[in-house]
Amino acid sequence: MANRGNTWSVPAGLSETFTVTIAGEGGAITGQYAGTETLAAQVWRGSSLAPIAGIVTPAWLSGADGTVSVAVAPPSGQAPGFYRCRLSVTYNAAENPFYSGWIRVEAAPGSTAEPAVYCTLQDMINLGGEWVSQLMQSQAADETDFLDERARAREWLDDAIVAASRPYSYRYNMGDLLVYGGSPFGPVESPDATIKGYLDLDDLMVKPRTIECVAYKALEFACLKRMTFDGKGDDFRARAASFHRAASNSLRRYRAEIDINADGVADIAFNLGVITMR
Repeated sequence: MANRGNTWSVPAGLSETFTVTIAGEGGAITGQYAGTETLAAQVWRGSSLAPIAGIVTPAWLSGADGTVSVAVAPPSGQAPGFYRCRLSVTYNAAENPFYSGWIRVEAAPGSTAEPAVYCTLQDMINLGGEWVSQLMQSQAADETDFLDERARAREWLDDAIVAASRPYSYRYNMGDLLVYGGSPFGPVESPDATIKGYLDLDDLMVKPRTIECVAYKALEFACLKRMTFDGKGDDFRARAASFHRAASNSLRRYRAEIDINADGVADIAFNLGVITMR
């Protein structure tokens, strides 16, 4: 089976054509095929999952030369990721595989909204240094400006705020209990749905300390993605650990301030460095 391990990268919604030469142990197989033999392609996510039709179409270029043209056209709705690909030819009533490799479906522009973040790429550069932009350009990823890492950093901070919020530490209109017949608070140890709702509405007041927390965390995530488990990864392993400590230390000094009526004044505030028993 020839060309094992090849990877064809094609954006979803576009198409590219590749050439495969059928080969055996002695090299290219020439003078054997008439160019009318049936060619087949199978694309699937691996293991014993069902095949996905319509992504790969093989066709003969030259039977005598054993060359096959392979059109790879993932539809626009195809999920980005890696897919197994196997090509075969039916010869003397037997199906013979001649290619096994991978198709990488890349993301394509669409209508998906950007995830919410608390910091910018420039904030990461300000804390990490100019090497951050160089790392971004050298890293194979669908997102630019470390958007994924910055979004994950916001989720990390939001989770920390929700985990540290103390439902009974701020004033709430308990008249709702009489009006609506239920408590505005859930079980004491459950996530604070009220605080989570305010965060989802972007009511958190983003201040320099907020940016510091999430920028350090985004730098940690960026370094972890670059880290390898050999000597070459030691540098980024050390950087990831350093930024992890910086993010944790910054978080312990952070006071979450939430402005629920957009008047520029915090209506709810609590320090994430305070440990309470609820």
